[in-house]
Order: sequence, then C-alpha cells, then structure tokens
Amino acid sequence: MKEPRAFASFVEYFHRAYMAQAHYAQDHPQARHALEAFNDLAKRLVSEVGPLELRVFGEQFLLNGAPVEGAPNASQSLVQLLTSHGLGSITFLSNLDEDDLQLLFFLLRLQPQRLEEMGGPDSLLPEGHTIRLSSALAACAPLVDAVSSPRGISEDLTGLFMAVAQMTSVPLRPNPNAPWTMEQRTTLDHYGFMVADLSALTGTSDQLGLQTMEPSALRATLRQALAAIDPLLQGAILLGVPSCPEGEIYLRRALDYLAPEIAAHALAFAQGEIKGSRFDLALAAAGMFQCVRDRDLGIEALKGRLMLEGWSMGDADELEKAIRWECHGTDTKLHLSLSDRSFFELDAHQLATLVRQLARGRRTEGLKDLLTQLETGFASPHVERRRLASEVLTEVASCLSDPGLPLEVEQRLQIVVHQAIVSEEDSRGTQWCCQAMDELLAHWMKAHSFSVVYSEMLSLGELTLPHVGAPEWKIKAVRDLLMRLASPPNLAGLVPLLHEEAGQIPIPQLHALLTLMGRPAAQSVVACLEIEEDVHRRNHLMEALRAIGRNAVPALLDALTSSEWRLVCDALVVLAEIGHRPAFPNVVMVLGHAEARVRSAAIRTALVLGEPNDVAEALAQLLQETTTATQLECLTVLGELKCSSAAQGVIHLLAGLKSASGDAARVRLRAIETLGYLDSPEALPVLQALFRKRSLLSAREGSAIRLSAVKALATMDTREARETLALVLDQESDEEVRSAIRVILVR
Repeated sequence: MKEPRAFASFVEYFHRAYMAQAHYAQDHPQARHALEAFNDLAKRLVSEVGPLELRVFGEQFLLNGAPVEGAPNASQSLVQLLTSHGLGSITFLSNLDEDDLQLLFFLLRLQPQRLEEMGGPDSLLPEGHTIRLSSALAACAPLVDAVSSPRGISEDLTGLFMAVAQMTSVPLRPNPNAPWTMEQRTTLDHYGFMVADLSALTGTSDQLGLQTMEPSALRATLRQALAAIDPLLQGAILLGVPSCPEGEIYLRRALDYLAPEIAAHALAFAQGEIKGSRFDLALAAAGMFQCVRDRDLGIEALKGRLMLEGWSMGDADELEKAIRWECHGTDTKLHLSLSDRSFFELDAHQLATLVRQLARGRRTEGLKDLLTQLETGFASPHVERRRLASEVLTEVASCLSDPGLPLEVEQRLQIVVHQAIVSEEDSRGTQWCCQAMDELLAHWMKAHSFSVVYSEMLSLGELTLPHVGAPEWKIKAVRDLLMRLASPPNLAGLVPLLHEEAGQIPIPQLHALLTLMGRPAAQSVVACLEIEEDVHRRNHLMEALRAIGRNAVPALLDALTSSEWRLVCDALVVLAEIGHRPAFPNVVMVLGHAEARVRSAAIRTALVLGEPNDVAEALAQLLQETTTATQLECLTVLGELKCSSAAQGVIHLLAGLKSASGDAARVRLRAIETLGYLDSPEALPVLQALFRKRSLLSAREGSAIRLSAVKALATMDTREARETLALVLDQESDEEVRSAIRVILVR
C-alpha cells in the first residue's frame, strides 16, 4: 500500500466498476467482473491499511490524506460525478459488503435531482453499512472551499445583503466624504431611503468564489439575489456602494453594472408610495445617481420604469430635463476640480463619471490624455495612485461596447492593460487590471477577433509558468481571468459560431481558441453534440473536438456512458482520430452496447487504440454475447489481427452453434475461415474434426462447411495442415471438396 500506484489503481478500478454498472445490466458478465475486481482490490487494501477514505480535493482525490497520483481521467470523471451528487468523500470500512457497493453505484447512477427526491444519500446508505458518505461541505472543510452552484450563490448573496441592509442602514447624515447635498439628503430621506454600510461584506468574494465567475454570470446571479429584496433596501444598498470594501473588486464591479436598474427600480417604487412632485423625484434621482457611474443609462432605465407605471413620454422627458439640471452643478464642480487639482486627487467614482462623459461625447483627445495620465500613474511608486489608475482603467475598458471607443483608443488601451498586469506589484491593482482585461476579451469575442483573444490568452498564460517567477497572488489572478474566459456563458456564445459559414467566421481561429480553452470547451461542445440532430452541425462540433485534441478526452469518455447512441458513436469516432490509447478500457466497455452501430464504431475504435492481443481478447469475449451481425464483424477483425489468443473464443463460439438457421450457418462459416488465419495450434484439431463422420457440430457436415475448413487449412499453410488435407483427400466422397483439395496441394 506504500506504493503510490496502489492509490491510482484503486481509483481506476472504482471508475471502471462505475462505468460498467452504468452501461450494462446488473447481472451482465462485464458488470459482474468489474464489480468483483474492484471489490477484491478494496478488500485487500482495507485489510492492509484499514478504512479507505476517498476525499474530493479540488479537481483530484485524496486517499487517506495522500494525493492520488496517476489515473487523471478516472479521477476527474469521478470528482465531477461525486460533486454533482453533493458528495465530498466516500469511506470504505472493513468487511466491505458487495451489496453496499451495488447500492453505492445505484446511488451514483441516479440523477442528482432524483437522488434528492428520494431523500438523499443517507436514505440509501444509512448508518450501519460498510460504506459511509459525507456531503461536500463536510468533506471539503477545511481542505478546500465548497463549489457552489449559481443558485446557491444567489441565495447566499440574498441573505447576506438583506442582513447587511437591515442591520446597518441609517438615515443620511452630513459627512465630509458623503457625495450628497443637503437638499438631496432631505429628499432621499423623505422618500424613505437610508444608506447601508457595506463594509461588512469583506471576504465575500473569497468565501463564495466570485473571482472565478464570468462577469455576466456574476451580474445575473447578483441581479437574481437583489430581486428578492425590498426595493427600499435595494436603494439603501446602492447608496452604500461607496462604502464597499476595497478588496471586494468583483462584487463592486457587478454592483456598478447593475446600479442603473437598481436605482430605477427603487426610485419608481418610492415614487409610487409617496406620490412626490416632479421636482422632488428629480432631486432624489440626482442624489441616487451620485452612486451610479453611467448616469445616462440610469436616466433611461428610470424613464422606462415610470412609463410602465403609467407616465407619458412627455412627462418622462420633462423629468429627464429636471434631473440633468440638478446634475449640471455636480458636473461643473467636477470639471473645475479637474482643472484645479491633479487627476489623482479626485475620487474614483468622479473619474468614472468623467470617463463616461468623455466616451459618450466621442471626445477622443480627452480619452487619449486620460490614458496618458493613467500610464504615468502606473509608473508611480505610490500604491494608492496605481490602484486608482487601475480602477479608472477598468472603467475605460467597460466603455468598449457601450458607448464604444475609437479603434486607436482601443489598441492603446490593450497595450496599457497588458503592461499593467505584467508589471504591477500590488495584488489589488492587478485584480482591477484583470477586470479591464475581462472587458477587452469579451469585446473581442463579440467582434469575432479570435486571433487577438488567442494571442492575449497565450501571453497571459506564460505568467503562470514556474520559470517566470511571478508571485503567487498574480498567478492566481491570471488563472482566475483565464478560467472566467472559458466559463459556460462565454462558451455558450462561442460554440454556435462553429456552424457559421467559413467566410463569415474565421473557423480555424475559433478552433485554436477552443483548443486553448481546453477541457471546459470540450465539455461545452459535447453537451451541444448530445442534443444536436442535424448531421452537418454534428460534423462541425466533431471537427472542433478533433481540434481540441487530448483535452477533449475526459468529456468524450463521459459521453461513452450517454443514453444517446449517436453521441456515443461520435465520441468513439473522435477518440479514434485523437488516438488516445489510455482510453482503450473505456472503449471495451462499449463493445456490448445495445445499438449495433455503436458496437461497430467501438470495434473500429478499439482497433486504433488497443494492442492487437488486447483487442483480440476483448472481441473473443464479445463473440458469445452479441448479435449475428456483430459476430460476423468481430470474426472478420480477428482474422485480420491473426492473434492466437483469440482462438479459444472462436472455438467456443463454433462449438455453441447448434442451430440450423441461416444466421448460424453464416457465423459458422466465418468462424471456420477465421480459425485458418489464427496462428494457433488449437485450431488444427477443430478443423480436422469437421471431416469426421461424427464431426464437431453434427453427424456429417455439409460440403460448404468442409470447403470452408479446406480453405482454412490452406490459409494456415503448415506441414500439419497439408498432411491433414492429404488424408482428407483419400476419404472425401464429395468431388467439389476433393477438387478444391487437389488444387491446394498442387499449389
């Protein structure tokens, strides 16, 4: 057990047993054999070292606390399986019972939703059994954070924001750092708004894993979370955005993005409650928009909500004029402050508002000057100045799609962001720059500039290599960035582009990008392949999997257990073209599939991936348990392989063919011919027996059988085979058979 390979073997046998149980009936020989092999190995290991705890640790396993080295495909598949079922560890106790193993595999074959409906794992394997299960939360702590679903994260955010808003909200008070005038504070208080202290959110991103979520997915999750909160509390949360902790960059970015719709929803609700005047509403909106970076979007969102409440377009336009008049003084103060003070003496929110004004006004020179000042900020030795520059740079990048930036500004922005990520020595500043790169990459993917995305991903990926010597926090920030790029929302937009005409979309560039994304891209493509019915579109998806190559193997191996036979066929074809030989045992599992086309594809794939002797043994076992068409195909392949190890299987098949049906006759003839190609001494006695009066199969074989035996002996071309033909010639009464023997002997 001290040998590390024993750990890998345990996981491999576990995976093989699960695959067999998932694919075959419980009493099928393959299922029984795989289960018994795993049971024997588990019992042996338990007797040597005691109970075995298989614990999920990130994307791998710990077996009794030691990492499982080897068996990467089996480990990854089982980790995903256990995680989807909410399991964090499985413990195999002494006196392991085979019935408990059957229950375990039955549990794992259930869909997670169905398992939950049945009462969860504890209802199937309660206390007293020789296998114990623990949930992901119990097993992962403190080794690794639990992986939460978007729904779970949304529920956590709802509870967190509601608690913070209810416990920390206070009326607006005069404060030197508060952005509101006295009139705005009074009006917001009149509408029932308070301000929440969001400093309690410290550590939320790390706890919920928000840094690995793609920005659009995080925004959707946060939108769903806030929708369950009272509108006035939503307003309190928005007014408290300036107090958001500096380390909560990802949450702050999502709040800034949703700020226009949050403000519109809260203001429209409050207006409906107290029926304030247009002037009061304009003043309250101006105060609320102090926490909204894109004021224009906020005004449009508010007008839309009010018109849904029955306002006319004219009244909404008049309100817009009143809001802009109230905000005019704020904008004037901002521009005066910028002329009197340094760029880096202003508040980040003020600079973000300025960026939006420059972008919406298409003021290219102003944007260029802004980028120049940001570059000088990144060269500063002061950390706070570099952080401010990186935050404003992120706001500039968020303007790429709406309202849009000139091409020359976009190109310069890419250079500035990339250099900032490479050279920045502050973790928080790097996280802001990674957010800016998120915006750039998302913009390029929407514009189908895949080559630019590919080169940028490749360049950033080099920062994570060991020889570069980057600090751990930078490696993590860059890896999170690359993970967000390969997130399901992004892939959901990329995969359909595979079906576009080559002239419209640079398909080779798209293939290269998917290849760089690796396993997440392969899983997304396989998921699309499972539900796609059009043949041409399926071919496009298979071409993408071929381009992804070895990184597509885990997803393809999972596809072999699908109930959709077309997906299994396509997965086999791609596996053969990729040529990943370690996948051979998984292909052998599919040889007994219920669909003939799948069996045929599995035979062809096994020929490519397996060693000749291994393939011959697998096909020889299959001969006894399959249909006539598959038996004929297997015999043809065995004849081509010419492996003596398959002789016993062919002989057993031949001995069992007692039926006089046409199918049995065809198989019998093919089996006899196959024996001639197998270089095995066991074949000669069987062929000799076919010429006796009391032969192997009946009282007297027909001439067709004896002719096949003659051809088989001729194919063997050994001294013993020629002597057998000479003896048969003397006692054979059928002239056709005698003629065939004479021709062979003369040659």
